[in-house]
Order: sequence, then C-alpha cells, then structure tokens
Amino acid sequence: SLEEQPRVEQEGLEDEEEEEARLEALSMKMDEEAAIETSNIGVVVDDLIDETLTEDASMLNDLATDLITQEKEAEQMRIEAELKTPEGKKRLQEEKKKQEAEEKAALKKAKEEEKALKKAEADEKKKMTEEEKALKKLEADEKKQVEAEEKAVLKKAKEEEKAALKK
Repeated sequence: SLEEQPRVEQEGLEDEEEEEARLEALSMKMDEEAAIETSNIGVVVDDLIDETLTEDASMLNDLATDLITQEKEAEQMRIEAELKTPEGKKRLQEEKKKQEAEEKAALKKAKEEEKALKKAEADEKKKMTEEEKALKKLEADEKKQVEAEEKAVLKKAKEEEKAALKK
C-alpha cells in the first residue's frame, strides 16, 4: 500500500496535468471561436452600415430631386400668377430683358477677353520672333567676328612664316 501511494500520486498528477492541458486547449479553442464570432459580427455590422449609408444617400438624392422639382413648379406657378396681372406681365418682361441684357453683356465681355488674349498671344509671338531674329543676328555677328579673328591669326602666322623664311 505504501508502494502504491507514490504511483497513485503520480497518476493523480498526470491526470491533473492532462486535465489542465485539456482545459487550456478548450480555453484556446473558445477564444478562437469568440474571435471568429467577433470578426463575423464586425463584417455584418460593416455591411449593415454600408447598406444604411447607401439607403440614406439614395433617400437624400430623392429628396433633393423632389425639392428641385418643387422649386421649379413654384417658380412656374409664380410666373403664371404674375402673367395674370398687367403689373406682373410688365415685371416679367423687365426681368426677361434684364436677364437678356446680362447675358449679352457677359457674351460681349467674353468676346473682349478672347480678343485681348489673342492680341496678347500675337504680341508674345511677335516678341519671340523679334528675339529670335536678334539672336540669329548676334550669332551671325559672332561667327563673322570669329572668322575675322581666325583670318587675322592665319595672316599673322603666314607673315611670321615669311619673315622666318627670309631670315
């Protein structure tokens, strides 16, 4: 019985270690499953948020379209109501004339700006052409000067050679 006691204790320790290892593995597996669940929940939540945002954006777009349509209808109704009175007709005609005058002025201004831009481009081109001509003239003058200097050097060399031959 004394001999069996250490063996029983040893078996008890081994059983305890096995149980601890099994519990540790079970705990890790549960943690892993919880992480997967959390991840899945995150994906579902993201999908719901995306879906909600898409629906909200669509709804806002529809509301904006409705509002624009209502504004156009209200403007049309205002115009129709004003057309029923002589003062309204006169005011609408004045608004139309004013709008046409503004458009005409804007068009005139755009044409003037385009004309000024074309003139500036032509002036720049003319300036570039003048600069190119001046540069070509300068290059030609430099070339002539170099040629003249080369001739002078050659002439001097020939004269020195003749003088050397005479001696």
